Amino acid sequence: LHVFARLSVRLSVHMQPVIRLVFNRSNNKYTYTGSSDDNLLKNLELFDRLATRFMDRVLFVKDIVGGSDICTWYFYGHGKRQAEISCDAIVYATDNKHIKIDFPEAKIYEECLTIMLFEERVLDAEKAAAAQARAVNLSRRKTRPMSDDE
Repeated sequence: LHVFARLSVRLSVHMQPVIRLVFNRSNNKYTYTGSSDDNLLKNLELFDRLATRFMDRVLFVKDIVGGSDICTWYFYGHGKRQAEISCDAIVYATDNKHIKIDFPEAKIYEECLTIMLFEERVLDAEKAAAAQARAVNLSRRKTRPMSDDE
């Protein structure tokens, strides 16, 4: 429990957005459905791809020690939890209960994009000038009159 308290304090003072994946495959209270292992791997692979792609913009934390969560994504911005996506659910079958793991890819991407809005980016003057020049070029192309050939 002491580790989780320290993690919460660190997340609350961190200025970058944070995406945390809690992954606990050892929670074997019930049996897993047939597709659960594949979906667990898909969640882990997506986390690794996002971490590789956006490591300079977002802090990624893979929590494999975590409590009772089996597969849950947490999104933090400005030191507060902004969203949570739980990938696990209990399925009631006729003989017993099973744990089903989903792979809500679209929802994860949506929350990733949303959490990046909490990013406090400082653009240097060169990047800002290049972005402004691209915007001006785009607006010129859209507003130029069409010729007879078009």
